[in-house]
Amino acid sequence: MTVGQFYNKEDKIMAFKKVVVVGGGVLGSQIAYQVAYKGFDVTVWLRSEGSIERAKPKFARWHETYLKDLEATKALIGTGTKLYPRGLVDDFENLTVEKVEELKAQADQAFESLIYELDMAKAMADADLVIESLSESKDCILSADGTASSGKDSDCDEFINYGTECICSVHRKTGKISCTAFCK
Repeated sequence: MTVGQFYNKEDKIMAFKKVVVVGGGVLGSQIAYQVAYKGFDVTVWLRSEGSIERAKPKFARWHETYLKDLEATKALIGTGTKLYPRGLVDDFENLTVEKVEELKAQADQAFESLIYELDMAKAMADADLVIESLSESKDCILSADGTASSGKDSDCDEFINYGTECICSVHRKTGKISCTAFCK
């Protein structure tokens, strides 16, 4: 399994494995599925049961698309083409039919491993990385602890806020990312 790495302000390597995607719409579902495909543990936080039910078909379509694209990639093996699905195949030069089958199993695992969560505090409890992908409304702010409020997020002065609406914050000491997700 892949473990991602990034550097914090002090140039310390920080490994991450557990990713939360806030939102499961067109963009959020694609991000979450690709991240899961690459071997990360992915939780998708959604606003309601209705949101979960609307998101599940999107994930199913991504799953079907990945399987179809991987199957089609078999015909490209040995052609030397530069036109192959780079996000799905890391080493095209050494790709075999057997490896494509392994990648299809990886796609199945990604689809089956997605966790859908309504409780934001639970979703974010052990997150190493949070990716925000929600439609935005300034009328309501949903904080990383799952509480709704109006106005800007975070009384904590240990957070560096990015964006004019403080959508994303990085904790100065831990390097952990916190999201302020806007809700309808």
